[in-house]
Amino acid sequence: MARKKSAGGIDGPYDVPKLRREVLSTCLWRIAVECQAVQDFRSRYLEGRPLGRGKAQAWIKQHPEAMDALNAAAQDVCGAIGMDITSAARLVLWDCHPKIDSSVRYLGATTYPAATIATTIRLEIPLVMSPDELKRVWTAFRVRLSEQKTGRRVRPLVEPRRMELARFYAVHGEDGCTESGLELWNRQYPPWNYRRQHLKTFNRDARQAFSRMVHPGWVGRSFLTLLPNSEVR
Repeated sequence: MARKKSAGGIDGPYDVPKLRREVLSTCLWRIAVECQAVQDFRSRYLEGRPLGRGKAQAWIKQHPEAMDALNAAAQDVCGAIGMDITSAARLVLWDCHPKIDSSVRYLGATTYPAATIATTIRLEIPLVMSPDELKRVWTAFRVRLSEQKTGRRVRPLVEPRRMELARFYAVHGEDGCTESGLELWNRQYPPWNYRRQHLKTFNRDARQAFSRMVHPGWVGRSFLTLLPNSEVR
């Protein structure tokens, strides 16, 4: 495990995701302050150095003539590192470091009315997020998604037997829920055979598997109410 160092030695484990964001923020800040427009603005209006934190608002009120130049410098920062215009203006004035967004944004879902499942969803994932972080976010997202609709966790079908049961029911429908259907299932899937006296159990399992595939417990529009501000953190 990575360890963090201080003047007194090793204090404990790194918070790696936090460290990654801090380092990236500093790197982007360096790119921004080296923009020629930022250097020119500071040279002309700030005596070559940024304001102290907390002094920006007062400075803006005292120098309305500098707003066009400030906006132009902030636009250059936006183009260089992708900050929003307000944050870029703050950086030009007083060296605030860029905020690294580590949230996953929900961008929409594709659904079909006959099946209450979002067959695809679109997420915006920041590159600063590691695969392990994304896995944790996605796992939590799936749990919250199912609980939001049903009040309980809905587990996706992952067991091959149940997925094959869902496919069998999809192909044969209620005709498959008969003695002849059970015999056909046993011929096709010997390892998962059902005894003749367990026909009711077979029918229940097949219907439930099909239902869980197409009605897993959420609908596409649920994403919008699930994710405040369209984000998962």
